[in-house]
Amino acid sequence: MIKKNNKIKPKFSIKNHKPKETKNKDVYNEYLNVKNNYKDYEIAILNLRKKYKISKANYDEGIILKNKNKNERANDIYVQTSLNKVYEYIIEAVKDVTFGVKKNECFGLLGINGSGKSTILDMISTYTRPTTGIVYYNGVEYYKSNLKTISLGYCPQNNTYWKELTVRDHVEYILSVQGYSPEDVKKYATQYISYFRLQEDQDTQVVNLSEGTKRKLCLLVAFIGNPEKIILDEPTANLDPSSRIHIWNIIKEYQTLNQSTIILTTHSIEEAEYLCDRIAILNDGNLVCIGTPEDIKKKYGNNYNLEVQSNDIEKFHQKIIEEGGGGEGGEEEEEGKERGSLIGNNYKKEYKLKNRINYEIPIQDIQNLEKFFEIMENCKRKGMITDYNFGQMSLEQIFIKIAKNEEDSTTNDDDNNDDDNNKKEKIKIISLSIVINIYFFFFFFLDY
Repeated sequence: MIKKNNKIKPKFSIKNHKPKETKNKDVYNEYLNVKNNYKDYEIAILNLRKKYKISKANYDEGIILKNKNKNERANDIYVQTSLNKVYEYIIEAVKDVTFGVKKNECFGLLGINGSGKSTILDMISTYTRPTTGIVYYNGVEYYKSNLKTISLGYCPQNNTYWKELTVRDHVEYILSVQGYSPEDVKKYATQYISYFRLQEDQDTQVVNLSEGTKRKLCLLVAFIGNPEKIILDEPTANLDPSSRIHIWNIIKEYQTLNQSTIILTTHSIEEAEYLCDRIAILNDGNLVCIGTPEDIKKKYGNNYNLEVQSNDIEKFHQKIIEEGGGGEGGEEEEEGKERGSLIGNNYKKEYKLKNRINYEIPIQDIQNLEKFFEIMENCKRKGMITDYNFGQMSLEQIFIKIAKNEEDSTTNDDDNNDDDNNKKEKIKIISLSIVINIYFFFFFFLDY
């Protein structure tokens, strides 16, 4: 239950914040759109940040892990000095994130574990306070809104329920709290339970249910009352494939019939692509990419992906990729050498397993797809390769690529910061030595 508290106000004011350009133009344009037109969105967040204090032990453990392998640490940790000169150990989970979601839009947040997805949803639902930034409901700052009038359904990452109650008890209780008459409570409870396929477990105590059934119950509770705004944190976690598809269809139907605004997080690229009108990719607490699935594919998926399985990878790479041969056979290989490389010279290769290799190829470097497939099939027929897979980059491959590039960029930034810190330490040492020399000079001069 969300409670209104007019005393809690953010530490951030939109009036004194200056725009900050980012590497991604889409992310920056989203910031400008939300800043200038936040009243047009059902839910909007502007420059949202969240910092947590951690113990000295957790700080030391995180520093060791970060120094060992910087890409394993998702969030920045650092030390800051408070007003009373006490050292505080801080972890920054969300860093200056901005986006807006319009009516009848399903917005997806993608990211690896620890990227800040759940923290953002906790702040949007007012479950936790942002350190800085603003959350808007219908163009009104959340602490000024009359939260009693906001129709919001929330399914958190961790299942929330009363262990002693049955499935039907939960549904009837929530309907009663929302003001339905006893007759309607019974009728609508039966409909909801049937809609989510929980008839067989409706009289079972929740503590005795499977994890998948518990998840469906928590989703059901979030949809009770046909809310205008729905927040779902990994909605299909622990569900079997059949139940997952059923929940997808429910989300689609709710969005269509009720014109609901939906924000969800997921690890499933397939789920995001099926449900979401727009998606945003988070990495290390930063928003690094935003747009429709089609726009993201068009912008980042301008490559073909060729995955090859062979018992002699090096031979395939030399004869087919570099020399452009057509398989084993003298005449074809001579013709291939005249043609040059099969996929150009701008490809990137990655050895996945001992007998498997992956090529990332710019689309413009393959001029003749018919000839390309002819050569690959010829290689397969003559036993040079056992199998291959070719196509334009999928959204999942693009997500992995973006996340990897951001991690590499973060690592380089950390290395530069380390160099800057080392320079600052050297400057401090030099400055201290100069002060000491001056002190001794004046001491001996005055003594003389």
